[in-house]
Amino acid sequence: WHSLTFDGMTDPLGQSLFPLYVKCARAFGPVMAQEFGTIFTIGPCCDEYLRAILPACWAAGANGFLWWSLRDFDANGHPYNKNAFEGPLGLVGPDEKLKSVLSFFQEFAASLPSRPTPVIDQGNIALYWPRHYYLRDDPLNPGNDPRALSRRLAIAHFTLSQLGHRVGIVRGDLPLEGISAHTIVVTGAALTSEEVTALTVWVKKGGRLIWHGVDVTTWGDALSELVGASPADLRAPRANGVTAFGVEWNFSDFPRNVFLEAIPCGAEVTAADQAGHPVVLCHALGNGVVATCLPQPDDTFATQ
Repeated sequence: WHSLTFDGMTDPLGQSLFPLYVKCARAFGPVMAQEFGTIFTIGPCCDEYLRAILPACWAAGANGFLWWSLRDFDANGHPYNKNAFEGPLGLVGPDEKLKSVLSFFQEFAASLPSRPTPVIDQGNIALYWPRHYYLRDDPLNPGNDPRALSRRLAIAHFTLSQLGHRVGIVRGDLPLEGISAHTIVVTGAALTSEEVTALTVWVKKGGRLIWHGVDVTTWGDALSELVGASPADLRAPRANGVTAFGVEWNFSDFPRNVFLEAIPCGAEVTAADQAGHPVVLCHALGNGVVATCLPQPDDTFATQ
């Protein structure tokens, strides 16, 4: 039931999702965490899942934890004729006892007073939450689709966390001065010119920016300055035979389904396709650096 496919409650990718949601919401305010994702309350997978996500949610800044259904129940009629699975989701079973595979919830709750207070900041590497995220009732949204963008955020968060980074969220509607992160990752978000200008200032002061999948419709002069390249043509959405980081890549996912041909104007081409078109660029800008991947690799990773 998620836009990003994972393989059950024991899959580390699946276990990374709820803590990411806490980080996203915590960037805006206090978070009460509930409905943790134990869609069935039987089997050892529940215990393994809770032991992974509850401490991670605490570290992400959750301010409270609520089990959505206190006890199992049996009900007929609307809406349970089509949602019968909700009946046995309780923390307590029909025998009026705490389910053994859910006992870690009680153990975790009891441990909270002795757990260290989490550090709430943008981490060492921050995923970029664009100023305009939602499509509904926001005519200023330059093209961000939450369903697609959340997949990319989840993939980047999982990958960076697996590599040992402390990953946070940085908001595009707030000043970037003083954030804890040394690197910001933009996972295919469409940004306004004001956001691009703010990122440019931050990079020039020593920040590091990684940007996947730049939206061609938002590429103006400010973005050319940041990326160190200018748009020249729109090509078919494929970049084959790209050698980068010791691996050969074939890209087929691009913003708006077009491969933007870019001419470097300050950036160095780190990788090109077999036709010689730039795919990955690196731009030293002031005291910082910008790495840009014109395709959208996060979508490819998500599919795989």
